[in-house]
Amino acid sequence: MSNVQINLIESWLAVCTCVPGRTAADALRDLNDACGTRYTHSQLSKWRRGDRAPQPRVMRYMLECCIDDVLTRAGNYPPASDEYYAYLVAALSPPTK
Repeated sequence: MSNVQINLIESWLAVCTCVPGRTAADALRDLNDACGTRYTHSQLSKWRRGDRAPQPRVMRYMLECCIDDVLTRAGNYPPASDEYYAYLVAALSPPTK
């Protein structure tokens, strides 16, 4: 994920696909089951590009899935530094166009 821009969608996917054999399709299926939605890979692609933003309930689900990992990774930056907060904001926000 090093050459991918960090954002909420990529943070969520990184956590949900970190187990070998788990794919974005698996993560999307889990999201749909948890949120009562029927999103497709096409919609996921729009979120990843920043063409559309997920619904608030979907973003909340994504945050719940990845916030622990994001906070752990933020530990790579000095606490209370501009870099620390910039990383947290980027990792927990939807992508911008």
